[in-house]
Amino acid sequence: MQMVSTFEVIQLLIIIVYLAIIAAGIWGFVLFVKLAHRGIQVMDIYIVEKRNSNKKTTDSFPDGAREEK
Repeated sequence: MQMVSTFEVIQLLIIIVYLAIIAAGIWGFVLFVKLAHRGIQVMDIYIVEKRNSNKKTTDSFPDGAREEK
């Protein structure tokens, strides 16, 4: 039976940690892209709502009449 040296164990642990850091970096990038995509969608909705709020209220009534209060 062959003994495993301490140096080999440390090398294996370093490789595992290195791979974990790379995986965390990729996962973080994926999450950032998802967050950016949501932010773009929110900004699109905000722009559409701002454009619609600048129109007159008569645009929401087909015959041009306004509601009486």
